[in-house]
Amino acid sequence: MSRKKKFWTSGHKLYCHLISSLS
Repeated sequence: MSRKKKFWTSGHKLYCHLISSLS
């Protein structure tokens, strides 16, 4: 479960970066 959470956090960070670049 912890491993999945880490992956989710990584994906969320990437998503935020993508949104920031698009803005």
